[in-house]
Amino acid sequence: MIGSKEELASWEEETRACPESDQEEEIKESLPPIKSKLKTKRKVIVNVSCTKYDVVKRVAKEFFQWRLDFKDDNLNWDLFWTDGAVQPEKLLQMKPYQKINHFPGMYSLARKNFLGKNLNKMRKLYSEDYCFYPKTWLIPSELSDLRNQSLISKNKVYIVKPEASCQGRGIFLTKNLDVFEQDDRYVVQEYLKHPFLIEGLKFDLRLYVLVAGCDPLRIYLHKEGLARFATESYVKPSGQNLAKQCMHLTNYAINKNSENFVFNEDPANDDIGHKRSLTATMKLLEEMGHNTAKLWEDIKEIIIKTLCSVQPFLSHTYRACQPDDPFNGMCFEILGFDIILDKKLKPWLLEVNHSPSFTTDSPLDWKIKFQVISEAMTLLNINTDNKKIYLSKQRQDILKRALGKKNADFKDQKKEEILRAQSKRDRWEKSHLGSFQQIYPDHKEKDYEKFIESAKNIWVESTGRKTALKKEEDRPLTMENNGIKKAVKITPKVKSANRSSSVAYSPIGNSDDRRAASPNVFERLSQIPKKEYIMTTQAAPDPCFRLEQSTIDFSPKPPTPTIDLAIYLEKNPMKLKNKKRHESPRNARLDDILKEKRIFENMKRTLGFQEQPMQIKSVIAADLLDEDFLFSEGKFLMPKIGSFSPSIYRKRQITNKSLYNWM
Repeated sequence: MIGSKEELASWEEETRACPESDQEEEIKESLPPIKSKLKTKRKVIVNVSCTKYDVVKRVAKEFFQWRLDFKDDNLNWDLFWTDGAVQPEKLLQMKPYQKINHFPGMYSLARKNFLGKNLNKMRKLYSEDYCFYPKTWLIPSELSDLRNQSLISKNKVYIVKPEASCQGRGIFLTKNLDVFEQDDRYVVQEYLKHPFLIEGLKFDLRLYVLVAGCDPLRIYLHKEGLARFATESYVKPSGQNLAKQCMHLTNYAINKNSENFVFNEDPANDDIGHKRSLTATMKLLEEMGHNTAKLWEDIKEIIIKTLCSVQPFLSHTYRACQPDDPFNGMCFEILGFDIILDKKLKPWLLEVNHSPSFTTDSPLDWKIKFQVISEAMTLLNINTDNKKIYLSKQRQDILKRALGKKNADFKDQKKEEILRAQSKRDRWEKSHLGSFQQIYPDHKEKDYEKFIESAKNIWVESTGRKTALKKEEDRPLTMENNGIKKAVKITPKVKSANRSSSVAYSPIGNSDDRRAASPNVFERLSQIPKKEYIMTTQAAPDPCFRLEQSTIDFSPKPPTPTIDLAIYLEKNPMKLKNKKRHESPRNARLDDILKEKRIFENMKRTLGFQEQPMQIKSVIAADLLDEDFLFSEGKFLMPKIGSFSPSIYRKRQITNKSLYNWM
């Protein structure tokens, strides 16, 4: 028994010093581990099921400590990296906190035929601004124009590229244009005979451009890139050397198989070999006495003008899929711009790669591509907080709907949300640029607005939307804000010998004008005082219907009872004379229906009417489209056509779209 404090202290020391028995250790090992109550922070999930590049996976896993997902059908991810193009359906299914590394519709730059087509359209408008790429023809549509051009300049050499290929496959040089057949699909360009040479070799520059947003454009250019050299000394093209690809082509996929190719084994010495760093090449040009600062500015202009030519199409596709994205950041893309220099150091655009190769065959490749990808992901601010904010906002919206709360100033709140989101994004990107340089928007932003506006007009015209807009502008209007056809004029009734006046409607106008009544129209209709009116026609360039005389009397004799004809028919079903179930309501005229004597006779007997005429308050018409509605002076909603089918009325729910209010 332990008595004094000294004895207790000595016993505790002996207990701590005494090792545990083997049995106690076995019991402890058999027990389940104690789970910590501290919640571990959720990691960013990157879906890499559609990419083959190890550098992308290692950047995500090793550099950022993110979790990789290899299941293509899994929808729980924060970033989806794919080597192929992205369809609009993929973007449509994405949550606001998710990001994907391609824009739907970027093929308008990545495919050689679309790139040439878009740039040619812009060159017709701005010949001096869009002279940064070789003259381009699309085969077979522009083959005759190409042959006519060759008759003027007979010594021209042309480089021929398949319209949808990469890595130099299928490219050849030719002087003879008879090699093309009618079914061939190529992109033909003038060959630059006088390129800038380093050590007697032809080369081009691979620049990495991050497009972080399309509406508006957000463009970043990385300061590092690659210079890819041919492996044979350059000689002007002639009939004897046109087939030498390693002399005329600078593609790495072609030249790496040459016996003359020298790999760079030391990333610190990035000015050696047939693939060098962009910074080392620019430094060499500067040492040779060339103005590299002007060259860099010219390259930035080429990149911006090229993207301006397709911005309207990218923006339209993006907003059609995600109209409520305030950050303008669910899509991003690292593009590979290939630039070649002529002997005057003028840069020329060769092509744009929407999925540039991220293979790492050498330490220099690994160094540059690892830096580009990691700094791009940092700049994009990919984190788990965006998902938390989205889920929290979703719960708040559900709660508001459950409590019946409505946002009175929805548009103002939307604008404020967009401004806050853009401001937050600007602050982050300015402080996390790394080696990226923001080239758009910048202080010259207004100089490029005309290019975007012209590209938008070209895109609108090519889609046929311009013709539709012009038709709408040419239509006569009665309401400035609603764009309503003017076909009927309603005037106060005047005394006449014949007090009976009624109308029947038959559509003869353009059926493409589909307009529906808004709920506020019906609210105004209920407040219109019941006055006596007659209806007269007024000439219009594009009348949508004509008025015809009939025998129905719409002249009220107060007090005149009103009746909902559709509700009456629902309570008193009857078959209409000479009306078949399969007939379309548009093929029946309103006067044919209203002249059915049995309907009016039954209504008179049921409601106790005598000789006084009735005023029809509302009518339900079945299976009518928006084009069957017409405003007149912004007050009356009048039908072009109409018919009744009591069996349909009993099944259909009365809606504003099918309600005709008559006075």
